[in-house]
Amino acid sequence: MISLTQEQKWTIASGLAIGALAIIAAYDLLTPKPEPAVPTTKLGADAGRLTTENLIAKKKLSESEAEVKRLTWSTNADQIGSSALNTVTTLSQSKGLKLLAFRPQRTAEDGGLTRLPYMISLEGPYLGVIGFLRMLETPSNKLAVNLVQVASADPSSDRVSATVGVVAFRPSKVAVKESKAVKK
Repeated sequence: MISLTQEQKWTIASGLAIGALAIIAAYDLLTPKPEPAVPTTKLGADAGRLTTENLIAKKKLSESEAEVKRLTWSTNADQIGSSALNTVTTLSQSKGLKLLAFRPQRTAEDGGLTRLPYMISLEGPYLGVIGFLRMLETPSNKLAVNLVQVASADPSSDRVSATVGVVAFRPSKVAVKESKAVKK
């Protein structure tokens, strides 16, 4: 057994006490303090405000989805091309234009939409081309004009050659799956 003097015992005891205080102080400094309690009346007001904002956001999302659905195609690419060709043929004939070509271009994915571009070559009177463009880019046709090139076909008349680029949009398969997952 080890015998200690009274002075050594006091030194050891005070060292232990100082060590214990240091541990308590370190714990107090390193432990995060709890947030003060928020009055329940404020929580109720915040919950009501958030519920209202959530309802407004859901309504805007629903309106946006309806607008996208109105302006996009839901059929496959072959049916879209066939329908677009029928529309272009009907409109060009109604404006006295000769449809020279209707060519599908490379399909591309853009942020949840599939772009189906087409190039249209026309010939006829300039005012007929302008009327054709106005009638073509209506929401009911679901075709967006993204290119117009007009060149004089005959310098002695108002006949022109026109190249028109149009795009049909449809939701991509990934976007449809994500939309269904969000609604659940």
